[in-house]
Amino acid sequence: MNFLQKRMIRRIKCFVGYPLHSAEKLKEENLDQLLTDAETYGLGSVRSQKQFMDFAEIKVNNTNGDLVCTDKLDWCVQGLKE
Repeated sequence: MNFLQKRMIRRIKCFVGYPLHSAEKLKEENLDQLLTDAETYGLGSVRSQKQFMDFAEIKVNNTNGDLVCTDKLDWCVQGLKE
């Protein structure tokens, strides 16, 4: 994985809600450029991040900060669209 890929993954993790990649953490590490146009390319304004996490049944592992899908969404895992 190259430098640019690592940065983009951090950006996405921030948008999705990984606690170890929050906007505050990125700013502390002088990586706030990863937040550029977050309002345009982020999760949007239809539902909150918590509503999205509840819908997708994603929980935060408080030990390591990873996100855990408690019940895999078959349509997502298999690439199906109903």
